[in-house]
Amino acid sequence: MPPLLLDERGHSPRSGSLDARPRRPPRQNPHRRAPPGHPSHYRRHPMSSDGSTPFAAAVLAGGASTRMGRDKAFLDWQGRRLIDLQLDRLRALQPAELFLSGRPGVDYGVKDVAVITDRIRGAGPLAGLEAILDASTAPHVLVLAIDLPEISTELLQDILGRRRDQSGVVPRREAGWEPLVAVYPRRLHQRVHVHLACGRRALHKLVDEAKAEGEIDAFEIPPEHDGLFLNLNTPEDLTDR
Repeated sequence: MPPLLLDERGHSPRSGSLDARPRRPPRQNPHRRAPPGHPSHYRRHPMSSDGSTPFAAAVLAGGASTRMGRDKAFLDWQGRRLIDLQLDRLRALQPAELFLSGRPGVDYGVKDVAVITDRIRGAGPLAGLEAILDASTAPHVLVLAIDLPEISTELLQDILGRRRDQSGVVPRREAGWEPLVAVYPRRLHQRVHVHLACGRRALHKLVDEAKAEGEIDAFEIPPEHDGLFLNLNTPEDLTDR
């Protein structure tokens, strides 16, 4: 069926009348998503499906896994590779962009994921965060470390729901910050870059500074939820389960 032509006020022209005014070109639909991989794939999406601002998500898996003795991404956890488990948890949240911060030259065997390597080598997880913030176009990035297998989707949703337009969210337990399962605002990228350039590689120091500047909010975690933050560092951590 041919479309109904409307004038600029949204009314159809009267029968027999002529409108000599030039017509504006049709507006681009801001909610129409470009094909995956297109540069504007995410920039045209001003809102995510739940009506909030869009966010990116990333698994941090670029560490050397020295104490574990093998790449943690390929460890088996309850019958699944850790990399698949963590990526699926992030996919369930429907991020606008999905990244994997990984090591160069490693085939992770994953699809629909942009693999990002550190731009500054040997600087730990802060370098992974810097590379992800640099690659993302979304205003916030949710990061999840590869070696936190007990983190639930519900906790991730809770963290996301606490973000504000200009600030991120980092869980804090009695033992301190948990900066490897957190939401960071993309505008924090410059601060991260400065820390790396000055040799300050401790993530908790970055979070302390960003918190003082109002760029990060603390999400206080009660002690009964400490088990969610189980960290796999050595082979013994696997055999103890």
